[in-house]
Amino acid sequence: MTYDQLKVLDAIITEGSFNAASRRLFTSQPAISVAIKKLEDEFNLKLFSRDQYRPVLTPAGKVFYQKSKRVLEQTRDLELLARQLSIGNEPEIRIAIEAVFPLPVISGLLKNYENDHPATKLYLSSEYLNGAVERVLDGTADIALIAKLREDSKLESIPLTQIQMIPVAAPEFCPVHASHGLSLDEIKEYVQVVVTDSSHQEDNKLSHGVLEGGRIWLVNDFLTKKQMLLEGLGWGRLPLHMIEDELENGSLRVLKMQNIQSVKVEMQAVRKLGRPIGPIATKIWDDLKLLSKR
Repeated sequence: MTYDQLKVLDAIITEGSFNAASRRLFTSQPAISVAIKKLEDEFNLKLFSRDQYRPVLTPAGKVFYQKSKRVLEQTRDLELLARQLSIGNEPEIRIAIEAVFPLPVISGLLKNYENDHPATKLYLSSEYLNGAVERVLDGTADIALIAKLREDSKLESIPLTQIQMIPVAAPEFCPVHASHGLSLDEIKEYVQVVVTDSSHQEDNKLSHGVLEGGRIWLVNDFLTKKQMLLEGLGWGRLPLHMIEDELENGSLRVLKMQNIQSVKVEMQAVRKLGRPIGPIATKIWDDLKLLSKR
């Protein structure tokens, strides 16, 4: 059994197919199949059922995979620590940002970063709902800036700011003209535009604020959602800082609903407890703490 074989197994489960795993790992699909076959042969263990179109773990495969995830996580942390010890400063910093996070909050910090660490590449990735948390937990991001939607004992957090999520629609969207607060049954008759979770693991996906039993259209980013609402194609919640101009000029209006109101959401920085990060990432974390105090 090798580390590379376990990475192949994880990629297949995370991406959902042998072909997608080969693209993620930049190798051929036959190489993926050979790696799994060797792993199965070594322990005389059937990891995947071959009876279905997509790879499905056998009961034994599920147990094996859960244990292998711990080994992968520990090995990645060890690799990271070794790289940091060998080179000093990190060659790159990865920060996953929930798409509703207001970037002006950290603009000063980013300017200081550019001035102080020109040789270290900064990689910012935009994620949705639980996607940013997942990237911190699986080790593909050092820090995440997220909306606090639930507690997680695996994370250390720093409160940064709050945003306001407001239910809105275009003026031509019929319910905006209702003088009374719409009931849940009434609003369910209309399309709710929802941004999908960018998590890879199905168990991690969230559906925050989705009306159960209502009509739903799915999009994969907030800019698309905003544009659809402006076109009168549905309603949905958007952060106030994204729609201040539209509310002022009347191209979007606040919906009056009995059980769905504007909500305040805490935005925070998180990192994984017990996972070593390098000196520059540590400096960013310390700067976020100072930002929180201010």
